[in-house]
Amino acid sequence: MSEGFGPIEVCESSAALRGWELSLGGASVARLTCEPVPGPDGRPATSARLYFDGDVRPETMRQVIEVVSQQLLRGLPAGTCVVYRGHIVSSFELPAR
Repeated sequence: MSEGFGPIEVCESSAALRGWELSLGGASVARLTCEPVPGPDGRPATSARLYFDGDVRPETMRQVIEVVSQQLLRGLPAGTCVVYRGHIVSSFELPAR
């Protein structure tokens, strides 16, 4: 679905997109989005993106990634989680259930 707002067009990317905000001590440190996608073999897969806000310390990033992996992404179909921190991009694989 798309809507026009003058010269700007806004399109919904996915009705199945889910999102979470992750906080530490009441302050937002990251946002996670994930959605089901077809895998290369046609079976369901997961596409996830983890966006860190501002200058997050490496040990905080490790804690967040551990929570995301063990609590939020566990049980989802295999796939990839892309991690963004400013201009630095990395990724990790989601293992099969």
